[in-house]
Amino acid sequence: LEPKALFDELMGYRAALEPYVGDAVGFVHRALKEGRQVLLEGQLGSMKDPNLGICPMTTSSHTLAGFGTVGGAVPPTALTDIITVTKAYSSAVGAGAFVSELFGAEADELRRRGCDAGEFGATTGRPRRVGWFDAVATKYGCMVQGATQVALTAIDCLGYLDEIKVCTGYEIDGKVTTDFPVPALLDRAKPVYETLPGWKCDIRGVTDYGKLPQAARDYVDFIEKHIEAPITIVSTGPKRHHIYRLAPSLHRRSVPKRHGKPPALPEALLAHTNSPPQALPRHECLPRVLGPEAALGLGGPAPVFQNSIAALVQRRKLFARKELLFHIHVDKCRASLS
Repeated sequence: LEPKALFDELMGYRAALEPYVGDAVGFVHRALKEGRQVLLEGQLGSMKDPNLGICPMTTSSHTLAGFGTVGGAVPPTALTDIITVTKAYSSAVGAGAFVSELFGAEADELRRRGCDAGEFGATTGRPRRVGWFDAVATKYGCMVQGATQVALTAIDCLGYLDEIKVCTGYEIDGKVTTDFPVPALLDRAKPVYETLPGWKCDIRGVTDYGKLPQAARDYVDFIEKHIEAPITIVSTGPKRHHIYRLAPSLHRRSVPKRHGKPPALPEALLAHTNSPPQALPRHECLPRVLGPEAALGLGGPAPVFQNSIAALVQRRKLFARKELLFHIHVDKCRASLS
């Protein structure tokens, strides 16, 4: 090793990081007092939480929205929106119970068509486990997250199917339950399915909900009923503008009332989506999707996404380099700079 060369290299990193280092606690609390939107981004999903997930197949850090107030240095009373994201089918990485898992040719086909480039590890290329939508597990996940809204993604990946199954219950020792059991019972759980008709057409990129086939809309409504949380965002593709925001219908559970008038979307943020604002119908106060997965929002109806543990504060007029806040955790942090 060359100590001098190594020191000079690290000092270069110091200069790059210096603008983003500061008093994060004071910074975020000042932002809240000024009425700015604070976004907390969580990592992984409900079932990976070491307290309420499927032990021992969990991660080491908490994945529930409630713990975001600790990592994000914000008071629990600041929470106004918790957006949970789920795919229109199930997927998993690694070992552990997976009640609605598919195998063989069925799994291979869904894995190949899933996501935007197939259900394979982004780094390792390892095939992910896939299965039918599990309403039992998702209802539990929404419950422990305290979800106020749900974003349903990757519905376009199911367009090849004649029929689509949804796991609506678990049979355990001869008894059927719709409540998620303790982990010790999962290995004995057998899926109870209900079968819905497929729509047999390509809907990728459709952002007008009225133009979706009736079978696709029925699928959304069916899932919403069984997870007992309002689906307010439907994604039909991997692009940021491949979404449609739904106002809760009469039969849907109403989204809890927010405080104050919702802020307008920042122009820079709209531009970052590569889609003109007029192409995106706005329903009620529903937010613009910033990423693939969501967790919770603070200080306004702003969305938050599970992919890394990062915190972003966003001004109304700009989402620029100087306003990119800070990273709460370095591990796997990602932030979009316009």
